[in-house]
Amino acid sequence: MTLPKTPLFRTVGGVMLFRPKGKLLILEDALKPGEWECPQGGINPGESIIEGALRELYEETAINPEHVQNIVQVPFSGQYIWRREKRFEYAEKHGIEPDTIGVDLNIIIGTLPQRVKVDISRAKDKEFASHKWMSFSDALKRIKPHKGRIYTEAIQWYRQREKNTPV
Repeated sequence: MTLPKTPLFRTVGGVMLFRPKGKLLILEDALKPGEWECPQGGINPGESIIEGALRELYEETAINPEHVQNIVQVPFSGQYIWRREKRFEYAEKHGIEPDTIGVDLNIIIGTLPQRVKVDISRAKDKEFASHKWMSFSDALKRIKPHKGRIYTEAIQWYRQREKNTPV
């Protein structure tokens, strides 16, 4: 899949990772305690959404992508705008054009077997201080609304897809 040219939005891949009994992995920002999200990050040139999202998952959590099962890419994305005062900071931090105004968030959904342990202290990136496995509805209470809206649309699509998939 070739990424579309979206000069105003940075293409990002996010991972909604579930345990078999339905708990969602969320991460707490190391610099902003109390701010939670699913793993996500920028897609590099030449990467597919799935490849980039799984790379980010590994960098942020040390979860080996080979352990992730039942991977499905949500066929739409959601956008959100960065606060004006943060745009230059994000552009410098991520090496992107300073006129980039936000994120085009593409979601993949997958499962992680119960036997696979998560230890984010081993992660390459130290962006996150802790992690939790929570029900989707409980996780949404901790996630910023602009990201929660995108996660909600993705999970609604996924649940509808599962209902319509023959066993």
